[in-house]
Amino acid sequence: MAIINPFTKNKFISVIALIFAANGSILNAQAEQTSSMPLNYVADKAIANNPEVQQAWHAFKASMHGIDAARSGYLPTVDISASAGYEKRNYGIDEEFNRNTAELTLGQMLYDGFRTSNTVRRFERIQLIRYFELLTQAEQTALEASVAYLDVQKFTELVQLAENNLQEHQSVYQQIEQSVGAGVARAADLEQISGRLSLAQSNVMTEYANLHDVSARYLRIVGELPTKGVVKAKLSDDAIPISINQALDLAYKNSPNFYASLYNIEAQQANADSQRAAFHPNVDLSARYGMQDRNELGLDETQSEARVGIDISYNLYSGGRDSANLDQAYQEVNVAKYQRDQTCIEIRQNLQVAYNNVLVLQSKIPSLENHKNSSNKVKFAYKDQFDIGQRTLLDVLDAENESFQSNRAYTAALYDRQTAILTMLAEMGKLLETLNVKSDKFPSISELTDDPIAHNAEYVCPKYDVAATLGRQAFLQEKRSKITRI
Repeated sequence: MAIINPFTKNKFISVIALIFAANGSILNAQAEQTSSMPLNYVADKAIANNPEVQQAWHAFKASMHGIDAARSGYLPTVDISASAGYEKRNYGIDEEFNRNTAELTLGQMLYDGFRTSNTVRRFERIQLIRYFELLTQAEQTALEASVAYLDVQKFTELVQLAENNLQEHQSVYQQIEQSVGAGVARAADLEQISGRLSLAQSNVMTEYANLHDVSARYLRIVGELPTKGVVKAKLSDDAIPISINQALDLAYKNSPNFYASLYNIEAQQANADSQRAAFHPNVDLSARYGMQDRNELGLDETQSEARVGIDISYNLYSGGRDSANLDQAYQEVNVAKYQRDQTCIEIRQNLQVAYNNVLVLQSKIPSLENHKNSSNKVKFAYKDQFDIGQRTLLDVLDAENESFQSNRAYTAALYDRQTAILTMLAEMGKLLETLNVKSDKFPSISELTDDPIAHNAEYVCPKYDVAATLGRQAFLQEKRSKITRI
């Protein structure tokens, strides 16, 4: 006797409907249009609302106030002090009296060993570090939002493929069930299709679980649930550089993460220069005026005093503290330099991987498409031959499973290639520009400094074309031929 499948068709559809509603996965329809505009929307919305971007934004704003605080060293200081109090003593003419005093003091730094100027320069570089960290976080958030959007699309399509596969298995199950009841088919066939039907049901549940998870990630990053009738997003291949060397050149010229590491070196160097001020004298202009209505003996006699002069102070020995601070600052410069090297190396590696993924997936997609088309044709042919007794049930089920897997692999590859392009653009610092995402509150580098940093990234980490050593040049040649024709 055949084993009864634990999930009947109606029960299974009810369970899926409940999961679909509970998880908030509302992407049940696909639009045919393709455009990069949806990625512009989700990236812009994520940047405007994402807490990590907001943290970076306020850290950047805080750095502006650090510059103002450092520049205060150039300005004079003005202090006023006053006191009024009751005094009692056992000597003098008056044993009890009220004493009132007031003093106004002005100071102006004339020379401090360039401590103030170097501190200002340090905080100016810190501001630029926070600025490029903000851009880095914006690029990363745009990447996460765009990938989440594509993942929602991908798993929506995979859910549809799994449901279609389930419907095919249910159709075969019903056909075999009728044949067994009529005595035409064997009970073993019903057991076989029952097991395959359970696997098809499990596949649907898995794809819905994946869709739920990516929808939750989309909600976390973008701040809203994905909507119905989502427009399919697709990036143009024009965004792909002609070679990995060109991609690396763009990365070193545009990557905000790399620029943050460069300005960190300058900030640490300015800190080291400011530590040298401890080995210089301090020269200050000082002026003060004070008065009191009782003298030191307590006599009721108003006295006043005024002074203007130059004060010079020079530390001769501080227990080696100043030398230790300077040595520490130099070591911090070395740390910053190696952080720059590490950032450069990571950009090179990540960009090499992302760029190569684009190439590999591009070369795989035609083969996957051919496999998909052939598998679909075989599936329908085997189904027709099974109906007239020329194919076994196992042949039909294997063909159905291969068709499902080939369609799934082809769909996943299309979206994975888009994800690889997004990752490549983010590593190059070109994602926001490509998606045309602009924030009015983000200043330009020209607004922050009129002396942008110059660098030679080739000296730090030379460019290598790893793919060339593996002979994967077909896509590069195709890109070059396209550009030549243009």
